[in-house]
Amino acid sequence: MATRSFLGIHPLHHSKLWYFLSFGAFACLSPFLPLFYRTWGLDERQIGLINCLRPLVSFWVTPMWGALADWSGRHNAILFAKMLAQGYGYSGLLWLLPNHSFKILFAYVACLEALCCANNSLADSSTGQMCRRARRLGESPTGGIDYGSQRLWGAVSWGYVFAPLSGAIQTFSPARVKVAFPFVAFPALLTLSAFVSLGMNFTPEHDVPKEDESDGGEAEEGTAAGTAVPVPGGADFRTPRKSAGWADRETSLEMTRIRSSPDETSPAGETSPARIDPRTGYAGLGPGFNGVRTPTKGGSVKVLGVDLSVHEDDFEEGEFSDDSAAATVDVKAADAAVVGSIPRRGERAVASRVFAVVAEPDNALHFLLFLIMGASMSVTDTFLFLWLEELGGSKFLMGLALMFTCLSEVVVFAKEAAIKRALSTEWCVALVLFCYGVRQVFYASLGRWPTPWVVLPVQLLHGVTFGLYWSVGNAFVHDIAPRGLNAAVMTVFGGCVSGGGFLGAVLGGAAYAKYGGAGLWFGVGCVNFALSGAVVGKIR
Repeated sequence: MATRSFLGIHPLHHSKLWYFLSFGAFACLSPFLPLFYRTWGLDERQIGLINCLRPLVSFWVTPMWGALADWSGRHNAILFAKMLAQGYGYSGLLWLLPNHSFKILFAYVACLEALCCANNSLADSSTGQMCRRARRLGESPTGGIDYGSQRLWGAVSWGYVFAPLSGAIQTFSPARVKVAFPFVAFPALLTLSAFVSLGMNFTPEHDVPKEDESDGGEAEEGTAAGTAVPVPGGADFRTPRKSAGWADRETSLEMTRIRSSPDETSPAGETSPARIDPRTGYAGLGPGFNGVRTPTKGGSVKVLGVDLSVHEDDFEEGEFSDDSAAATVDVKAADAAVVGSIPRRGERAVASRVFAVVAEPDNALHFLLFLIMGASMSVTDTFLFLWLEELGGSKFLMGLALMFTCLSEVVVFAKEAAIKRALSTEWCVALVLFCYGVRQVFYASLGRWPTPWVVLPVQLLHGVTFGLYWSVGNAFVHDIAPRGLNAAVMTVFGGCVSGGGFLGAVLGGAAYAKYGGAGLWFGVGCVNFALSGAVVGKIR
């Protein structure tokens, strides 16, 4: 019998509702906060400093919240309380603060981010566990059992519903409603999301027996049934690995398929660590990540005619369905110093082995480029709406601009496997940098156009500048990570995203204040064009 929550529905439907409501709340307020900061008297440099708090604080504090949730076992209670704190805390920006000076806003937002930064990670943790559990038990709830089919509803809510709705209300409503709506809708939606989260199941997937095991099947030889040891750094903060037998059964890797989430075909059952979600700035698995394959009988999920479900017969042997970009690695002579046994908790060699991989010149160059892409994304997210406002653009236009980004994003995530079959990692990197250059130089030219509405077509490049960037970045990590160190190397990519977000907000704010919006966009665009050309030159 299929699992049911206290509402009488499958727990995965709680995940769908959580993403829909939570990202709807984010869409109502988060993209428009820089505009409110400007209204309250902050300049672009100060706005950049406040916006840099999110990636900076999240990078350090998210693992602490994850550790606390695992230590206490009170995942649902912690997520519930944190969702309420996030909703009413940010609503307090308008209602509670005695004034909106820079120092007060900076301190208030820093405290809020420390309190709320792990919410997406906890929800992603539960969703990943529930997806694997449903597959393990042979369940097929409506909408699929892969992570992407749950996370998809966040993109639908963000881009197709609440971003344009919020923009329209802030444009066409009476003055008091324009100001109050984002700060009312945000806590209202997150309150609903908090109650929905109570139906999410955080029980580790390995605690649920497979159907064949419940019928008398035996555990693998050398492994105690149901025995797992927690390994730090997992996406669900509690990545179980079997306690014995794994390292002895595989001493080398040849054409080994390394996945970003465990399934029954992956030897190690490894998962990626919490990643920074660029849309919200919080650590999480990130949009577009599909944890497991979806059985064909599970039905399809379509948005604007694009089938976003992942089906077994949609990919060839050796390909993967997950958007976090599984990779195929050919290791014919495994170096014991790099590929050795699974690192133990606290093992000092882990840091040196990760450094050895990351410090290789070609790998270090890739991570530097990922950091620059993260900075470009932060500049766009923080300052585009300020620039559109200067040019006379309405918040309705801004809401539609967000919708246009999602139109291409879902398509790229749905077709990313085909894109990566056609283009190598280096060509994908060059393409992302080039498209960032096109977007930003076009933004610089907006003042020469008769209307800022011409920004909408170029927003479609977001599918490449975010979707392909995110997918290729994760693919690269899986490609270079030694066995047993995938999670550790993934944190380097997460650090690049966070570091880029920090630098983009701080340096972008300083450049905007000194050179204006046109100068900022033209300068950043030229940097991306030059880097794209350099990557193409290196390829050739």
